Amino acid sequence: KNTGSKTFPMNAACAYAIPPLSSAVKDIVTDNGGSAYIDGGAIRMYPFSAEVDQLQVLLKTDGKLLKAKIELLNGPNNVKQEYEVYASSGDVTSLFVVFETKGAGNSIRVKNLASQEYPLDFYWRASVIGNKDAGQR
Repeated sequence: KNTGSKTFPMNAACAYAIPPLSSAVKDIVTDNGGSAYIDGGAIRMYPFSAEVDQLQVLLKTDGKLLKAKIELLNGPNNVKQEYEVYASSGDVTSLFVVFETKGAGNSIRVKNLASQEYPLDFYWRASVIGNKDAGQR
């Protein structure tokens, strides 16, 4: 749902992934990118280098409820993009997002909106660094 004003329209699309993104969900878990375990109710923020032009992000659980918000920030509290996700099984229906992150001062903030007994796993990796393909296969 676009909650912005009429002056900020939005286009969105959804499709099954084709190579190289079809294997990216498995690859991001096994790569040497970043990962974090986030308890229910917790908020975590992770800055990344200005050289990163594209960032892949995965939120999943081990079959439990997934209820979270992920935000791409530019500066301390300037939200550029945000996604809120709810899934009854975060293993079967995880959230995989690719952010375009050109510029300096970017970071990712993850809010686990579920209660304490529903932790989530958060993975991220740079897929394009300085206009060079870094993680695509």
